[in-house]
Amino acid sequence: MGYNAPNKEKLEKQIEEFKEKNKSNALIAGTGSFFMVGVAGELSVTINWPDGQRMSFSGQMGGLGAGGGTCAVAGTFSSKPNNGESMGFQILSLQSTVGGIEVLFTEGPDAKGMISGVAAGVSGFLAMGSGKWTYA
Repeated sequence: MGYNAPNKEKLEKQIEEFKEKNKSNALIAGTGSFFMVGVAGELSVTINWPDGQRMSFSGQMGGLGAGGGTCAVAGTFSSKPNNGESMGFQILSLQSTVGGIEVLFTEGPDAKGMISGVAAGVSGFLAMGSGKWTYA
Protein backbone atom coordinates (compact mmCIF):
# COMPACT_ATOMS: atom_id res chain seq x y z
CA MET A 1 0.00 0.00 0.00
CA GLY A 2 2.80 2.43 0.83
CA TYR A 3 0.83 4.99 2.89
CA ASN A 4 1.94 6.24 6.27
CA ALA A 5 -0.41 7.50 8.95
CA PRO A 6 -0.71 11.31 8.85
CA ASN A 7 0.30 13.50 11.76
CA LYS A 8 -2.85 13.92 13.90
CA GLU A 9 -2.16 17.46 15.08
CA LYS A 10 -1.22 18.65 11.60
CA LEU A 11 -4.35 17.04 10.12
CA GLU A 12 -6.60 18.63 12.77
CA LYS A 13 -5.06 22.04 11.98
CA GLN A 14 -5.51 21.55 8.20
CA ILE A 15 -9.17 20.61 8.70
CA GLU A 16 -9.88 23.67 10.85
CA GLU A 17 -8.09 25.98 8.39
CA PHE A 18 -10.05 24.50 5.47
CA LYS A 19 -13.37 24.89 7.33
CA GLU A 20 -12.62 28.55 8.09
CA LYS A 21 -11.47 29.37 4.56
CA ASN A 22 -14.46 27.66 2.90
CA LYS A 23 -17.25 28.37 5.41
CA SER A 24 -19.22 30.41 2.85
CA ASN A 25 -19.21 27.59 0.24
CA ALA A 26 -22.35 25.53 -0.29
CA LEU A 27 -22.85 22.63 2.08
CA ILE A 28 -22.76 19.18 0.47
CA ALA A 29 -24.28 16.02 1.90
CA GLY A 30 -24.29 12.31 1.18
CA THR A 31 -23.33 8.94 2.58
CA GLY A 32 -20.02 7.30 3.35
CA SER A 33 -18.65 3.94 4.34
CA PHE A 34 -15.19 3.08 5.55
CA PHE A 35 -13.26 0.39 7.31
CA MET A 36 -9.77 0.10 8.69
CA VAL A 37 -8.17 -3.12 9.92
CA GLY A 38 -4.60 -2.96 11.16
CA VAL A 39 -2.74 -1.03 8.48
CA ALA A 40 -5.12 -1.13 5.47
CA GLY A 41 -8.64 0.00 4.65
CA GLU A 42 -11.11 1.50 2.17
CA LEU A 43 -13.19 4.67 1.90
CA SER A 44 -16.34 5.08 -0.23
CA VAL A 45 -18.38 8.27 -0.35
CA THR A 46 -21.37 9.38 -2.45
CA ILE A 47 -22.03 13.14 -2.48
CA ASN A 48 -25.11 15.08 -3.63
CA TRP A 49 -23.85 18.39 -5.07
CA PRO A 50 -25.97 21.58 -4.98
CA ASP A 51 -26.34 21.43 -8.79
CA GLY A 52 -28.10 18.03 -8.50
CA GLN A 53 -25.11 15.96 -9.69
CA ARG A 54 -24.24 12.85 -7.64
CA MET A 55 -20.61 11.72 -7.51
CA SER A 56 -18.90 8.82 -5.79
CA PHE A 57 -15.39 8.56 -4.43
CA SER A 58 -13.65 5.24 -3.87
CA GLY A 59 -10.18 4.90 -2.37
CA GLN A 60 -7.70 2.71 -0.55
CA MET A 61 -5.99 3.83 2.64
CA GLY A 62 -3.23 2.84 4.99
CA GLY A 63 -2.46 3.89 8.52
CA LEU A 64 -2.95 2.61 12.04
CA GLY A 65 -6.03 1.42 13.93
CA ALA A 66 -9.25 -0.46 13.46
CA GLY A 67 -12.90 0.38 12.93
CA GLY A 68 -15.47 1.21 10.34
CA GLY A 69 -19.07 1.97 9.59
CA THR A 70 -21.59 3.58 7.29
CA CYS A 71 -22.83 7.09 7.95
CA ALA A 72 -24.42 10.27 6.66
CA VAL A 73 -21.76 12.87 5.81
CA ALA A 74 -21.75 16.63 5.28
CA GLY A 75 -19.06 19.12 4.42
CA THR A 76 -17.76 21.54 1.83
CA PHE A 77 -15.35 21.65 -1.13
CA SER A 78 -13.45 24.53 -2.68
CA SER A 79 -14.68 23.25 -6.09
CA LYS A 80 -16.48 20.18 -7.39
CA PRO A 81 -14.14 17.39 -8.58
CA ASN A 82 -14.21 16.29 -12.22
CA ASN A 83 -15.39 12.86 -13.32
CA GLY A 84 -12.36 10.53 -13.20
CA GLU A 85 -10.32 12.95 -11.06
CA SER A 86 -7.85 11.34 -8.64
CA MET A 87 -7.52 12.82 -5.18
CA GLY A 88 -5.67 12.04 -1.97
CA PHE A 89 -7.36 11.97 1.42
CA GLN A 90 -6.62 11.78 5.13
CA ILE A 91 -9.17 10.36 7.56
CA LEU A 92 -9.31 10.86 11.32
CA SER A 93 -11.62 9.17 13.79
CA LEU A 94 -12.76 11.61 16.45
CA GLN A 95 -12.55 9.78 19.72
CA SER A 96 -14.04 12.76 21.56
CA THR A 97 -17.35 12.00 19.83
CA VAL A 98 -18.90 8.56 19.56
CA GLY A 99 -18.17 7.32 16.05
CA GLY A 100 -17.16 10.68 14.58
CA ILE A 101 -14.90 10.88 11.52
CA GLU A 102 -13.44 13.71 9.45
CA VAL A 103 -12.00 13.30 5.96
CA LEU A 104 -9.80 15.91 4.29
CA PHE A 105 -9.52 15.54 0.47
CA THR A 106 -6.32 16.84 -1.11
CA GLU A 107 -4.60 17.46 -4.44
CA GLY A 108 -0.89 17.51 -3.74
CA PRO A 109 -0.35 19.80 -0.75
CA ASP A 110 -3.66 21.66 -1.27
CA ALA A 111 -6.84 20.85 0.68
CA LYS A 112 -9.83 20.59 -1.71
CA GLY A 113 -12.68 19.37 0.48
CA MET A 114 -13.73 18.15 3.89
CA ILE A 115 -16.57 15.94 5.11
CA SER A 116 -17.64 14.85 8.58
CA GLY A 117 -19.91 12.04 9.72
CA VAL A 118 -20.92 9.87 12.67
CA ALA A 119 -21.17 6.08 12.48
CA ALA A 120 -21.76 3.38 15.07
CA GLY A 121 -18.89 0.97 15.60
CA VAL A 122 -15.99 3.35 14.94
CA SER A 123 -12.92 2.91 17.05
CA GLY A 124 -9.67 4.86 16.85
CA PHE A 125 -7.73 5.21 13.62
CA LEU A 126 -5.74 7.68 11.57
CA ALA A 127 -5.05 6.96 7.90
CA MET A 128 -4.36 8.40 4.47
CA GLY A 129 -4.81 7.18 0.92
CA SER A 130 -5.97 8.05 -2.56
CA GLY A 131 -8.89 7.33 -4.83
CA LYS A 132 -10.99 8.56 -7.72
CA TRP A 133 -14.23 10.51 -8.22
CA THR A 134 -16.83 9.21 -10.71
CA TYR A 135 -20.43 10.06 -11.59
CA ALA A 136 -22.86 8.05 -9.45
